[in-house]
Amino acid sequence: MRTVSRIRKSERSPRRGCLIHPSSFLPQAPHLPFSFHAQPDPLNTVPLFCPCSSVLVRVRPCLIAPPPCGSSRLRTPRSRLSFSSFILHPFIPHTPNPKPQTPDPHYDREPLLRPDLLELIRHATSTGLRAVISTNGTLISPDKARELKDLNLSYVGVSLDGTEPVNDKFRGIPGAYARAMAGIRACRQAGLKVGLRFTINRRNVGEIPAIFKILIEEDIPRACFYHLVYAGRGSALIEEALELPRARQAVEQIIDLTADLHRRGMPKEILTVDNHCDGPFLYLRLLREDPARAAQVLELLQYNGGNSSGVGIACVSWDGAVHPDQFWRHLTLGNVRERKFGDIWTDKDNALLMMIKEKKRHVTGRCARCKWLDICAGNFRVRAEAVTGDLWASDPACYLTDEEIGIL
Repeated sequence: MRTVSRIRKSERSPRRGCLIHPSSFLPQAPHLPFSFHAQPDPLNTVPLFCPCSSVLVRVRPCLIAPPPCGSSRLRTPRSRLSFSSFILHPFIPHTPNPKPQTPDPHYDREPLLRPDLLELIRHATSTGLRAVISTNGTLISPDKARELKDLNLSYVGVSLDGTEPVNDKFRGIPGAYARAMAGIRACRQAGLKVGLRFTINRRNVGEIPAIFKILIEEDIPRACFYHLVYAGRGSALIEEALELPRARQAVEQIIDLTADLHRRGMPKEILTVDNHCDGPFLYLRLLREDPARAAQVLELLQYNGGNSSGVGIACVSWDGAVHPDQFWRHLTLGNVRERKFGDIWTDKDNALLMMIKEKKRHVTGRCARCKWLDICAGNFRVRAEAVTGDLWASDPACYLTDEEIGIL
């Protein structure tokens, strides 16, 4: 099927990746993602992300503790950044070259436990920013969903780890799945865009087809499949990660299931997130299946530019600490209680930050020799550091072969 693409500015985001129409495998891009967009209309939209800084505002407490999350091992924080701190030390207005369409801030852990969350969302949207939240969904009542909708919240991402027995075992609380699904239904009823967030690991990779089934049965428009990002030397999460051949198979399966949705006339927005070798992998598949479309895909992937940690995405933690991304919280660049975000983010005296912003010049090993470096940008430096102790070593999550990356 021939398709035509166009950019829709309202869906741009700093988290880069690739949005694909399954019939022709057209690309896109938050969070450093890779996305697939199943859409029956032959005129499909390819949102592309513009290079700009993003702020993530996170909160510490969580009702349930999923194993793939590393926040529980982080330092004990200082007092939480209060709403008054946002007003007295406003980092949002100090974002360099702010883009009104940026999904910023992105509240994570369990944001609905913050008593001032609604004030924060109201403040963010009043400045022209597009606010989204990531949540376990268990606290979203019909009334809460309507409140969020009234505040012009753009999107709610609800984390699931699989079907009910798998999810509740992961989450450690019987009924967590049922409560999350109730929250999703409340969002749908309120007219609030909602999607699933699924972190792929050894214990739930077999649940991928079930997630697609949930999308269909619950009429959920979007799902994000996250590759595991382990951070910190000796991270226990390394043992949870898929072996490279299995990770490759998982991405292939997601592509196939997305294409099947398209063939069945069921438009869904499907993303894979946090492994930038997904882009070249898709391109190489398309090169075999539709060479004419492959050239367009390559151009869009080059435009997106790969991993944006320290460049197009930042994390502002619950205590005001600024990090290059949400996984890199053992590296603090400054604190918005003490300095403007823009001053922290553009500090040329911070040698490591400047290196991170030009990471392609400093990576070593396979990454340095890879022909896809301009598309991937070296993937995640925190994964390399966790496994090897070397920030600039090759990302161990890259499943492309030496032949595919052009070093044979």
